[in-house]
Amino acid sequence: MTDFRRLTDLYYVADQLSPIDIKQAKSEGFDMILCNRPDGEVEGQPTMAQMQAASLAENLKFETIPIGQDGISAGALTEGRALVATGDKILAYCRTGTRSTILHALISVAEGEDIDTVISNALEAGYDLAPFRARLEAVAS
Repeated sequence: MTDFRRLTDLYYVADQLSPIDIKQAKSEGFDMILCNRPDGEVEGQPTMAQMQAASLAENLKFETIPIGQDGISAGALTEGRALVATGDKILAYCRTGTRSTILHALISVAEGEDIDTVISNALEAGYDLAPFRARLEAVAS
């Protein structure tokens, strides 16, 4: 089973999920699975279609904001803000959880949350966002 790491009460991150992890997510009260990993990064990773089918089988919403080599675009940030605004309990995943954490941090500071608090919450979950402070400050201003 994959470790689901809490960033806020309504947003958790994880590394690559498998269809079996979707059952765990349902049992832990998640409403939505958010895939931030593009298909085909490595051979053998579950596809978005497989993960969507597993999510829908558990009556969980499934959304995608693939974040690849180009990083997090303004469009991805807008999409992420809209998903967070639903108030659903979200489990976001990518290869290691880092891209999902960065996306949430950018959303949070864009919504006015304190940068130090956002970085601290990420660190408590095991993700060091200190190297991204300048990007967070740019989004916050």
